Amino acid sequence: MAVHRASRVMVSALVVLSGALAAGSAFGDKGSGAKAPVAVAEVTSQASSARLENVADLVRKDLQSELESLDWSKTRTRRRYLISATVVELGSAPAGPRSSLSSCVVSATVRDGERGNVLAILQGKARAEDTTSVASSTERAVLAAAVRSAVAKVPEAIAAYQ
Repeated sequence: MAVHRASRVMVSALVVLSGALAAGSAFGDKGSGAKAPVAVAEVTSQASSARLENVADLVRKDLQSELESLDWSKTRTRRRYLISATVVELGSAPAGPRSSLSSCVVSATVRDGERGNVLAILQGKARAEDTTSVASSTERAVLAAAVRSAVAKVPEAIAAYQ
């Protein structure tokens, strides 16, 4: 039963992240060590979670981690950029007698750090179904996946702007 449950979560996460991985592969291998030209600015949450505390802090950490993991060496940037993010939706709902469906939507804005021009408004989404007893960890996983999905689109937005 635990293997089946884990498989459902992994399949959901893989489906959500397949687009993110495809976008990221256009910019080479991850984690090249090149400094990210994007700094995290404002992070807020319009959604509250009964299961997770300090959602905005979790998003800030995920943003920083995801930005650092991208390979920036192949993305030629002339400027510094800022990313702001808001958790629009985060929660879990019953999906069956002993399961719940967790979902998250993160909206992010990338802008020119010097001029303030908005380059892109990005959205990351994630969903996963798991047993109700682990809904907290599932919510945390979908939050991280939604951030990853939004951040994967950042290099493309910067490249289009230049």
